[in-house]
Amino acid sequence: MYAIIQLNGGQLWIENNIVFKFEKINEFEGSFISLNKILLFQKKSSIYIGQPFLQPNILKILCIVMKKITLNKIQIYKMKAKKKYRKKKGYTHCFTYLFPIFY
Repeated sequence: MYAIIQLNGGQLWIENNIVFKFEKINEFEGSFISLNKILLFQKKSSIYIGQPFLQPNILKILCIVMKKITLNKIQIYKMKAKKKYRKKKGYTHCFTYLFPIFY
């Protein structure tokens, strides 16, 4: 049993009771998120395709926020030779682990 959902502008393939990693979501650890934008759902031999999204009475997905992590900081350094142009930036990427429950 799997579903394709839309979350924060990205599409993602998820399976029931399997933890998946997604980009930063502004929720606390242990909180619940309801996913309403379901594009496709497969159960045994049946496939439901939304136009563009499935109706809420066919499937509901509830996700538990497991943990949030941040990766190491990436340093970005730009320079133009002989022009005295130098720019230094830093960037830290954040991820959220979600545990979906189909019902």
